[in-house]
Amino acid sequence: MPTPTHILALLCTFMIASGPALAAGGSKKEEPSADRLAEADRLYNTGLKHRDKAWDYEKQAEGAASEKDRAVYAKSAEREFKRAIDAFKLATKQNSRHVEAFGSLGYAQRKIGRYKDALKSYDRALKMKSDYPEALEYRAEAYLGLGRFEDAKRDYAALVKIDNDQARTFLAAASRWLSSPEAQKLKTSTFSVWVNEERGKLGLGEKSDW
Repeated sequence: MPTPTHILALLCTFMIASGPALAAGGSKKEEPSADRLAEADRLYNTGLKHRDKAWDYEKQAEGAASEKDRAVYAKSAEREFKRAIDAFKLATKQNSRHVEAFGSLGYAQRKIGRYKDALKSYDRALKMKSDYPEALEYRAEAYLGLGRFEDAKRDYAALVKIDNDQARTFLAAASRWLSSPEAQKLKTSTFSVWVNEERGKLGLGEKSDW
């Protein structure tokens, strides 16, 4: 029968042996196989094809001759974005570190109004790649849909430091959004003043039709 001294010695041995693993948060997660990585890329590309189809329908909606036609094209665009979401989700299951898949997933979710889901996807992408300008810009736009203007401005400030083009893209998107029916439901006067100020700093000119 083991004595207390023997038990203590065994415990010490266990702690020493498992120390590095515990410090690292347990055993290292196994990397996806080559087949899974390839499948993730295939699914990601499938999602991009659906996203591109959605863009085509959006363009057709913009040029539609009637409200009825516009509604039909908008519905088709939404359907393609949903298909893109399904493909991007499957891609992230095959490769949980596919940064672009998480970024594109967030984009498609945002386009159909799933802002909270989009934020989660962008957060995952930015956790892996903090200086991912497209994800920062898209997340800033998602914040607009939720009326979280200070968070949007924070992401914009980060964009100014790393990618001026994406910063301009956000200001253009914010300007369009301020003219949308969605924006009319929120208190945007202070934010619109800020957008105009930032447009002036970047030489984009001010807008006054909000």
